[in-house]
Amino acid sequence: MLDLLNVNQRTELRFPPTPSDCIPGERCVGGGVGGGSVADGVPDPRDPRALGVALDRVTPADITLDAFEAEFRLLNTGLAPINVPVWPHLSDLQPSSESQPFSYLSLALEVRLSGTGPAQASGVGWVELYGSTQREDTIITLKPGEWVRVKAKVKLHTWPTKPIEAQLRGDFWFHDNVFKPQIGGAFTEAVNVYPNHTLYPAVAVHFSPTHRKTVAVVIRRTLEKLLPSKPAQEESRLRDALQTTFSDKNPDARISARPGPDGGSQRRYVPTAIVNESTVERAARQP
Repeated sequence: MLDLLNVNQRTELRFPPTPSDCIPGERCVGGGVGGGSVADGVPDPRDPRALGVALDRVTPADITLDAFEAEFRLLNTGLAPINVPVWPHLSDLQPSSESQPFSYLSLALEVRLSGTGPAQASGVGWVELYGSTQREDTIITLKPGEWVRVKAKVKLHTWPTKPIEAQLRGDFWFHDNVFKPQIGGAFTEAVNVYPNHTLYPAVAVHFSPTHRKTVAVVIRRTLEKLLPSKPAQEESRLRDALQTTFSDKNPDARISARPGPDGGSQRRYVPTAIVNESTVERAARQP
């Protein structure tokens, strides 16, 4: 198990600085160069190597533009062993000399979003792992049928512009890289590694192109807006009612318990994605 949920990945690489011609006390603009290339190709169905990325769990199921938790299984679905990188920090793989080129592997575990309703849409997010043959603890060998589980926080880098019912499917890309530092910058040469892909079932989600606010913040702002028009004695009752309706205890769902027509409790599901000032204000204005 690789648990990256609380890991801040270090991916910056060093290179020799550009010599400065700046004069003290005067404005100065520095320069630099950099770039990269990816050598492409096509998979060979006869290749005995194959990988699959199963997306086992997404938390919460109502996702936004904020990071969400994803649980992957990276499986060797081929007929031959395959080496895969498992280190979160690219910076750790760079030699001590900032001028020295070095090689490394990179494997991106992807989540691919696709709409399931009439309105088609797509998006993609990923977390990347790294490894070097110079660091044995950064690469593992998966034999056929073996797998490793990875838990990480993922953000979508491209996304639909409107809320949709969707699904997330796991996938990957795999690169063999050479980092070439030079004065004032660096160049990275990447070659695609093409084990065959095995696809696994998708996970159903709801997506909203918004940033999640904590329920407490939304309630506070709503009360600040409404309380001037409410009697002071109602403040405590109103705050309690809103906290019951939009509980902070469950990040996946908001459940309200209100009297039903028969006097019993009527439960209402409120997806996290629609907990905003408008929905809270509507709840606050109800008797």
